[in-house]
Amino acid sequence: MNKGISAGIKYGSIVVLSAVLACFGTNIFCEKSGKTGVLDNEKVLMTAEPFQAILGEESRYLNAIKARQAEDEKMLQGELTALQEKIKKSGKPESAFQKEINAFRQKVVFYNQKYQAQRNLVAAASQSARQQLDPFVRAVLDEMGKAGYEIILPKQNVMYASPVADITADFVERLNAKEVKITFPHPTQFAVMNTNGDQAKAGEAVAKPAEQVKADVAVKTATPAKEDEEKTNKK
Repeated sequence: MNKGISAGIKYGSIVVLSAVLACFGTNIFCEKSGKTGVLDNEKVLMTAEPFQAILGEESRYLNAIKARQAEDEKMLQGELTALQEKIKKSGKPESAFQKEINAFRQKVVFYNQKYQAQRNLVAAASQSARQQLDPFVRAVLDEMGKAGYEIILPKQNVMYASPVADITADFVERLNAKEVKITFPHPTQFAVMNTNGDQAKAGEAVAKPAEQVKADVAVKTATPAKEDEEKTNKK
């Protein structure tokens, strides 16, 4: 995965999750003496199955783009080598081939912009998929509020918190236990329209996994009780 895009997507996820937590941090109360919990957003993104499913689908698209970009870079390298040999064999100064040189440079810029645009489309699709998780995140926060947590804060925004205040594992377990079905939209849905009303060329050829055009990401995690029941039924 492109490191720059990966970092940007990861940061975007943390911001979204933090925003949800900030909203609930001031609204979760209980009748008894409340507790304060801290949630490690980064760990949630790295361990919660719904977020991992989205990141996995995102990686599939980015890897496909990377593979196609590598092929085009190989093609461009071949064209560059051929142009250099042509100039060398001609015995003429490089300035005599300035038109061809400029055309090649523009071609390189086009391909760089095209693949960057494709990565941006994948990032937008990933963001859309993550937004579909908001209701499930909110539901888990509600459950934890009813369990006695008066305030839940993002760990990244807390200067110090005792390890006993870290509720990340409990949060991830509850989120994984829910039946979550989300759709990872095809990235081309987020291509901008240019001034002629046509879909931006940089987005038209966005790479996608060959085995699937539109990915339905289904995450189902059975609770221990359900697993025992299933094993009993099998017997």
